[in-house]
Amino acid sequence: MALAPCVNTSSTARSFVDACACGSSMIFSTVLLVFEDRPIGYLKFYPQFYPITGEERAGSIFAIDQFIGEVSLWNRGIGTRAVRLLLRYLFRVKHASKVILDPHAGNKRAIRCYEKCGFARSGCWRSTSFMRVNAGTVG
Repeated sequence: MALAPCVNTSSTARSFVDACACGSSMIFSTVLLVFEDRPIGYLKFYPQFYPITGEERAGSIFAIDQFIGEVSLWNRGIGTRAVRLLLRYLFRVKHASKVILDPHAGNKRAIRCYEKCGFARSGCWRSTSFMRVNAGTVG
């Protein structure tokens, strides 16, 4: 599995994002997810410019989104590997204090993936679950 053209999961988290971001702006960065030489989805991360609590500095909290479009590739651990690599990058290189996401409450497969990556549920509103993982809880 490659997380972008020419970069695989044995690459460091830094080169994974720095060398292969296929889109980047002040608002968010996007990385193409590639499996067996074909694009299958993406990972996106962006800083939250407002502190969730008074203890975090602005910009130290990141939100992430991800998508694997091919149903035949679900339940194979690809998403879990990709999210773990992205978390490593955000905590080690971007010095995130916290990473958050908001999967649909009914998306049990995604929620299980995030739990395997260290995320814990922190709330729910309507059809959205809120999850977070803190620095130091991911290897």
